[in-house]
Amino acid sequence: MRLLVTGGAGFIGSNFIHYVLKKYDDITLLNVDKLTYAANLASLADIQDDSRYTFIKLDITQTDDLRKLIDQYGITHIINFAAESHVDRSIEDASVFYHSNVQGVMSLLQILQKRPALRLLQVSTDEVYGDIPLAQCPVSESAPLAPSSPYAASKAAADLMVHAYCRTYDVNAVITDRQITMARIKTLKN
Repeated sequence: MRLLVTGGAGFIGSNFIHYVLKKYDDITLLNVDKLTYAANLASLADIQDDSRYTFIKLDITQTDDLRKLIDQYGITHIINFAAESHVDRSIEDASVFYHSNVQGVMSLLQILQKRPALRLLQVSTDEVYGDIPLAQCPVSESAPLAPSSPYAASKAAADLMVHAYCRTYDVNAVITDRQITMARIKTLKN
């Protein structure tokens, strides 16, 4: 498997990369990250010389450059961790969240549309469901979307675009936290 991890210099992405490289010997991994305020390349310093790992600084909204990397590295699977995710920052300036979280996913979907064998796992958030009283937790994935911050709205918009591309173009994608239940959507295989 040739795996592209977007946002792999963030907390969750970097931990995922460590997990994959430790557990699987037969996976090569390309980490693409814009290196915004939440990124920390130092957390990946111990694997920078691993022959299965490559890091490239890139904003995933640069569709043509991303497409070239996917072709160059023979990527078969994408896991999208790339996102602006700080709620308070989204209240100060929502445009940055729209750029990364919605336009970034659109870039990935446009690439998938032309490459039917490529698989995407879109990492979402429970925040797309809004403010859920503790008594109603855990929330069902069939709950309505009710985002209560610009951050959550940008993630919900990205999820809806993935859903629409799966239905309209039959792209090969699944979303965490919000399961799409259509027979045409294929699941990622181990």
